[in-house]
Amino acid sequence: MEATAQLNIRLDPELKKAGDRALAELGLTPSQAIRTLYRNLTSGGDRAKGAQRAIIEPNSREQERRAEAERKLKQHREFQTDLKKRYLDLGIPYGASRPAGWPSDDELLFAARMEHAQERERS
Repeated sequence: MEATAQLNIRLDPELKKAGDRALAELGLTPSQAIRTLYRNLTSGGDRAKGAQRAIIEPNSREQERRAEAERKLKQHREFQTDLKKRYLDLGIPYGASRPAGWPSDDELLFAARMEHAQERERS
């Protein structure tokens, strides 16, 4: 038998189970899949480029998703800060229980939406 080298990797258990199922559906063992990946990476030409894209592009998409999530979180925090300032400027308690008779957030939001709809109708 030809000499072999062994790889030891760590994976999330759920990812391993899902990956093993997907490979089994393709009729491959994890070892066969890794050998194919290594062959393609080192073959040069289109196969190597395809293998590299298969590895790199998902990571790029993940980075883009994270950047988008961070951008949305930043926008949300800026909105919350602005909302708090506006509440306080109007004398409305923010983040604390309101006195009896004060409108709820849902009621304020509904009123704002109604005002917006009326403004759109006028223009």
